[in-house]
Amino acid sequence: MNTLAAANETMKLAVARVEAMGVVSPSPLYHHPTLGMAHLVDMHTRMSADGFSEGKANRFLGWMQAAIVSWNIGLTQISMANINRKHQ
Repeated sequence: MNTLAAANETMKLAVARVEAMGVVSPSPLYHHPTLGMAHLVDMHTRMSADGFSEGKANRFLGWMQAAIVSWNIGLTQISMANINRKHQ
């Protein structure tokens, strides 16, 4: 699987959903220290670095996707699985 491509699409979709909400704040989890957007951006940046292992990238992607689903912004486990299937 192209894990980085799946992560790129996941983040792009999450950002678009949050921006579409406008002034409506997403779930309080959006600002959570380990489930929030800031942490996911940091994880995404780290995944993009040279030498990042495939196994760790897969774990990071799973965490990112679970966190985004927890925000309750209309993205589900199924939508995350569909992203991953696209990048097999």
